[in-house]
Amino acid sequence: MLDSTKGDVQAEYVAVPNLINLLVPDAIKELQKFHLNARVEETGERIADQIPKPGSRLPQGSNVLLYTLTPRYESGQITVPDCQGRSLGESSEILAEVGLTIKPVGEGKIAVKQDPIPGSKVVSGTTITIFFD
Repeated sequence: MLDSTKGDVQAEYVAVPNLINLLVPDAIKELQKFHLNARVEETGERIADQIPKPGSRLPQGSNVLLYTLTPRYESGQITVPDCQGRSLGESSEILAEVGLTIKPVGEGKIAVKQDPIPGSKVVSGTTITIFFD
């Protein structure tokens, strides 16, 4: 796709990195590595959420909206859902619905264990390690 403002320069798409739980200056530096711009909302020090989500593809030069951890987010403790017995896709979807991210471990197809355990209280943006066997 040609960018009409730059003549024959083609827009390069990059994957949006996971910035959740990073400090704001570190998140901005990480975005700069991918030639993406940050738009920071709230006044906290740590990233609680981002739009678009990690792994989304954007043209270089695009903005990523960063929400910081503020008392508004901190007061909203999330109960970790039980992903055991579910597939990677199901686990990812369940966690994303409540504002959590997944770190899959193992080559299996079914979740057999997770950390933190189901029922634990965490803040939005926490990464849940799911073990697949």
